[in-house]
Amino acid sequence: MCLRGAYIRRPQKVAHSPGALLGLGRSFVIAALLLAGPSRAIAEPIDVVPDGASPCARPADAASVSLPGSGLVIALPRDNCAETPQPPARPRGPDIFGSVALAISSTPLDKRWQAARGEQLLAEGPWATMLQSAAGRDRSAQIRLVNGWVNSHLGFADDVDRDEWASATRAFARGRGDCEDFAIAKLQLLESLGVAGDDLYLVIVRDEPRGADHAVLAVRDGASLAVLDSRSDRILGSDEDAGYRPILSYSTSFAWTHGYASGAAGGGSRRDNRVATPH
Repeated sequence: MCLRGAYIRRPQKVAHSPGALLGLGRSFVIAALLLAGPSRAIAEPIDVVPDGASPCARPADAASVSLPGSGLVIALPRDNCAETPQPPARPRGPDIFGSVALAISSTPLDKRWQAARGEQLLAEGPWATMLQSAAGRDRSAQIRLVNGWVNSHLGFADDVDRDEWASATRAFARGRGDCEDFAIAKLQLLESLGVAGDDLYLVIVRDEPRGADHAVLAVRDGASLAVLDSRSDRILGSDEDAGYRPILSYSTSFAWTHGYASGAAGGGSRRDNRVATPH
């Protein structure tokens, strides 16, 4: 309830709606004005909410009311009820490598993703010179520069930490990372260059030729998706047959699993996707 003000001694426990209580408080103030005599000084008009309406229906500035002859000033409080924020809109899913991204509400890896993404990229770091060079270039050039720079400056070590995915700051502090760390570092560096978070996707894939889980970064570049891989400085096209089967994708606060359209080329020969747990 947004109403604050008059105190009533020994209140009884009677249930009232917020609108009824607000009306009661306003009535008390008006009664006090009438008892004090004709009003001579009202700083601002009192905006009374109709009975039955929500006291949070609209914001109102605080009103100060002077009681003639008494020197008493009553300030009616400002409504403090903020509007309920709208949930963020889900971006388009990353339909890559012949798959169809299917929206899901949660995955077993959500905590790893949110923890890594929640760490801010430090302005001063080994990437500072590279970011200065990349600033002002078009997105395709920034994608190539960031991909090559991370691949050449971060050492690869499989299963660095089985319980976390590292942010760029953590990965470069220890000088090495696994495939998820490479992808997240590239994501954060591109985001610092102005690429929207909704255009960046961490994609967990199954490397079918190697029989192992892997991770890449997909970046929306115009009408297409560019794929950045820790194994190559060449930018992959999202429609290439790289031997990768997408399993899960993450972008901002959203996640997707991947399937294949009925009758799609190659779809019938692929195994059903299962949630991977890459280390």
